[in-house]
Amino acid sequence: VPISAVCFTAAANEIAVSGYGEVLFWDLEKKTINSRLKVSGRRIADIDASRDGKYLVVSSGVPGEYGVIEIFEKNADS
Repeated sequence: VPISAVCFTAAANEIAVSGYGEVLFWDLEKKTINSRLKVSGRRIADIDASRDGKYLVVSSGVPGEYGVIEIFEKNADS
């Protein structure tokens, strides 16, 4: 699956990376996936995290058909 979006999260050692219908949270030190977040759209266009790390915004959809913007509250487990 091609990566179309990446962003640093508030956690110093974590990045959020697009997948097919999901966002993967990678631990940069361990080089492992910490957690996954399912999203409504299939193709993720962009990911952004709030400065305080409380929220993650994901835009996704199918080009030329529909678009979705979702705001997720990131809990301590993800």
